[in-house]
Amino acid sequence: MDECKPLVRGVRRRPMVPWQATPLARALTTHDEFQLLASRATSARVRAALRRNRMRLLDAFRAFDGEQLGRGLHSSTSQPNLSSF
Repeated sequence: MDECKPLVRGVRRRPMVPWQATPLARALTTHDEFQLLASRATSARVRAALRRNRMRLLDAFRAFDGEQLGRGLHSSTSQPNLSSF
């Protein structure tokens, strides 16, 4: 089975480019460990706030979707509705 992998990869139509050389690398890597630590801390704070307010993830999304467009905060120009937090 292992000897087939290089043969299969050789006949693919897409160019064989390592993922580190693609735009995907930007999403899968961090500049340093402090960026990852900050991201995890933010995630932990959001999870704790959701638990504390007994909110589901969908409830939080709807709280930030002020224009009710289903796009969340990034695409919305209005301020988030934090009254439920």
